[in-house]
Amino acid sequence: MKPFRFQYQKILDVRSKEVDTAKSIYNKAVEDLDDARIIYDNYKNEEDQLQKKIASGTFLTTDELRANYQYLVELRKKRERQLLNVKELEKIMFIRHNELVQAHKEEKKWDKLSQFKRDTYISEQIKLEQMELDEISLQKYIMKNN
Repeated sequence: MKPFRFQYQKILDVRSKEVDTAKSIYNKAVEDLDDARIIYDNYKNEEDQLQKKIASGTFLTTDELRANYQYLVELRKKRERQLLNVKELEKIMFIRHNELVQAHKEEKKWDKLSQFKRDTYISEQIKLEQMELDEISLQKYIMKNN
């Protein structure tokens, strides 16, 4: 029996590479989002600590209080910018996830077609082999009876 050769194997290979590429792009998007969330959490924690320090009134001078309050305002601005960045990265990650799912679907279609063609090919080869065996048996029977 000849080995099966899928006529669209190159397309299936391209689809597989597209899935691999989409996976790496998606993983990068997830990593970027995680990093942005960590930065956001750090800003939030620092802001919370500074608010507690200001509320406790442990500053000696009004200059220190003013400087810490200004720093608090800056931290809030940074945190808000980082929150916008996180939301944008979430959108990007969602888009990359959809691209990955679509690439998987495309690969799956071609893989199913390949499997269907392979199964059809094998069943046809089995039929041909059985026909050959039947032909040989018939010839032996004819030869034996002559």
